[in-house]
Amino acid sequence: QNGNFNLKLIPVGKLSIKSLVKTLREKEIAFILGDFNMGRNKGTVEIDFLNRKIYAGYGVIWLHLMTGAPIVPVSIVRKKGLHEISIGNSLDIRNRINYRETTQDIFRMFEQSIKIHPEEWNRWKHFHEILCDKC
Repeated sequence: QNGNFNLKLIPVGKLSIKSLVKTLREKEIAFILGDFNMGRNKGTVEIDFLNRKIYAGYGVIWLHLMTGAPIVPVSIVRKKGLHEISIGNSLDIRNRINYRETTQDIFRMFEQSIKIHPEEWNRWKHFHEILCDKC
């Protein structure tokens, strides 16, 4: 391949959700950053992550329920100056609507990745404390 990909960015805003739902219903792929500590607000649930409580968004699960799109974990690891993309198996949630349990399942996958490559996550705690000073 020539390295060109047909990528489009969906800016954050009121139309983001409609754009994501449309994208997923059209069987396109959407990458959504899923490891943020978002603070307590509408659209989050409290879960355990890296031996602490965080508030994680459940939007990915809601999008799955709205579109039927699979949830597939993807991680990027630096190796010898290059980046390796790892794609896991889709999460089997069988349309569970318990957002907390399913969000916890997703973050367990993050923890597994962290145990394999802890050096890739050594700034997580500091980074997320900056983003969420009330967590």
